[in-house]
Amino acid sequence: MSLRQRVLLLTGVILAAVFALIFTLIVIAQRNALVNTKARELANVSGIVMSSLKDREMISAGSAEIIADQQWVAAAFRAGDRDALQRGLFPMLERINAIYGKSILHFYTPPAQSLLFVENPAVPITDFRDTRPMLVAANVRGVAQRGLELGPVGLAIRGVTPVKDDAGMIGVVEYSSDYQEFLRQLSALTNTRMAAFIRDDLWNNARKHGQQFTPERDQVIEGHRAVYSTDWPLTSAVIAADDLEPTRGNRTNARTRDGIDYGVLSMPLTDFSGQQIGYLVAIRSFAELDAAFVDSVRLGFMRVMLGFILCFGAVAMIFSSLLLLPLNMLLEKLRALASGDTDTSLLIPGRTDEVGALFQIAETLRLRMGKDTAKERQ
Repeated sequence: MSLRQRVLLLTGVILAAVFALIFTLIVIAQRNALVNTKARELANVSGIVMSSLKDREMISAGSAEIIADQQWVAAAFRAGDRDALQRGLFPMLERINAIYGKSILHFYTPPAQSLLFVENPAVPITDFRDTRPMLVAANVRGVAQRGLELGPVGLAIRGVTPVKDDAGMIGVVEYSSDYQEFLRQLSALTNTRMAAFIRDDLWNNARKHGQQFTPERDQVIEGHRAVYSTDWPLTSAVIAADDLEPTRGNRTNARTRDGIDYGVLSMPLTDFSGQQIGYLVAIRSFAELDAAFVDSVRLGFMRVMLGFILCFGAVAMIFSSLLLLPLNMLLEKLRALASGDTDTSLLIPGRTDEVGALFQIAETLRLRMGKDTAKERQ
């Protein structure tokens, strides 16, 4: 193996090691950035969910408060005039439904007996004191309540406000947003799949008192029943027991199904009284982020390879021009000198470095050999 081949081989090995290290560091940095991006996306989902839930609670409470403050509503409620309440409020309820989705508007007398379901006045009068503690709290304390509550017909975001007149407390008006419709809106807003898991004991108690509430699928995980889901096949395939284990805050997990990575965000659900009743689970597909990461790694590899080729070529060119070519030239001249050519100068003009010194020594030897040859001829 020639010197040129050895030098180029060694240079290639060193540069390959350096660029391999650079590529590894780039991949590690991109992987860390990917992990951080996924964590930020789940954190953003949590922020959107919490703020949306608070906003919807305020809408429910505000709507109930606006209705309760109407004097004609209080007069009709005091008189038990269901027809007047129905005629006056049904058009408003339709307008609200067009904006926020399915909503309900109910009136209850103390402690929790229904007077009118505005969206469906045919519903018979029912006593909810055993299943609707939110109504009982508002009627007994005379203080507005808002938040989540599980009732015989399902989970809803409710606002319950006392209705009063000069004679005192009449009852309460409830405005509620359908939770399943809320989940659909959240799913579209956050680009996730949503599912609500409710404690099985609470679900069984609600169902015992009203058969209208039935979950989408009959599945119990870690003591929680899947009640609502925007994508049941994915939910059933991805959610595991550790997603619903007791926790004081949000929990995140990673799942892989059919070659796709998912982020699972579990958020505790608490009702109006602060009692934890289950979990809201958001499932975020990271297929696009992972595909972008793979594309970024490929692009990085191509750039590193291009850099390696350019550096290797530059090093080879510089090494050849500064060292190998002069040495080859010196080798040829020394061969000529060895064959008896003492008349050709061995100097390289302008080279004052070590290579130039080597040519200077060779030139000195050539001059001495020339003198010795001349003496022998004499």
